[in-house]
Order: sequence, then C-alpha cells, then structure tokens
Amino acid sequence: MIFADKLILLRKKAGWSQEELAEQMNVTRQSVSKWEGAQSVPDLEKMIRLSKLFGVSTDYLLKDEIEEAEHINSSNDMPSLKRVSMEEANAFLSVKSRTAKTIAYAAFLCILSPIALLMLGAISESTAGVLNEDIANGIGMIVLIILVAIAAVMFISSGSKTAPFAYLEKEKFETEYGVSGMAKERKAQYK
Repeated sequence: MIFADKLILLRKKAGWSQEELAEQMNVTRQSVSKWEGAQSVPDLEKMIRLSKLFGVSTDYLLKDEIEEAEHINSSNDMPSLKRVSMEEANAFLSVKSRTAKTIAYAAFLCILSPIALLMLGAISESTAGVLNEDIANGIGMIVLIILVAIAAVMFISSGSKTAPFAYLEKEKFETEYGVSGMAKERKAQYK
C-alpha cells in the first residue's frame, strides 16, 4: 500500500476531513489533497508530524511493503504540542518590544506618584500659612491617584496586547524551522 492510501485510511480512521487534517498539520487543504492523490509527498518534518499525529511509525508511512500500522504512542496518550510559525513568533516579539516601553513608563509613573504628595507636604510645613496642610495632602493624593490610575491603564493595555500569546509563556510548544534561531537573534539585538 502506498503512502497516499495509508494517509487516507489513517485520516478516515481518525474521523477527520481533509480540512481538519490540514489544520492539524498547519498546511492547506490542497496540500493534503495532493498527498492523498499521490501527486506529492510531504517533506520529512511533516512526515514525522504525521507519524506523531496518527501514532504510527514513519516506517509504516514511508515503506510501501509494510501493510500493517506499527503503532507508537497514540495521539490520545500524548497531546500534540502547539506549533509556532515564523509569523506568529515575529508578531509576539514585536508586541513584546512595543509593550516593554509602555510597561517601563507605567512603572516610572508608579515611582513618581508619591513625589507630589511628599513635596506639597514639605512645602506646607516649611511655609506657615501659604499652603494649608490639608489642602496640600488633598492635592498630593489626587495627583498620586491620577498617576497610579494612568499606570494601571498602561499595564492593563499592555497585558491585553500580549494576552493572545499567553500560551508561549505557560505551555510547551514546538517551533517551525528557523524560529528558534530568529528568536535568539532578536533577543541579542534587543539586549
């Protein structure tokens, strides 16, 4: 049995359409159609991914003389890792780069926020009668609250921009070819 027939058999056994398999493999439906029509064969990386996805050996997929599937870890036992593409990695790094400045400014505002309160308090104590202590404290607190509120909005805004990429920091994932090297290069440039 040739690869195309084995792929059709495995896909149908899993209950997937060509579109669903294409989504699992991060390819187009046309690619799956060509594989199943014996018009093309997936590259080695995709062949290994198919092997893991269906829980069969690569020998079974590649060797026409092997008719029975040699099952390895079932895809139900071992969940497939999310695959990060070059575009997705670039988008994540761009968002992190933009939000880093916003977060730095927000932290700076939090540090500056009590300064007005302290300065107005010192002025009210040093100059008798010019500035009432209660008024100075009130103005200082208003400035403090406004600066902290602005900083909070900046933190929340940055968090919402990076939220779609939260899985990169919380879950295991695998990268497409070249993504790791690009990320290391961008990290070195950022430093």
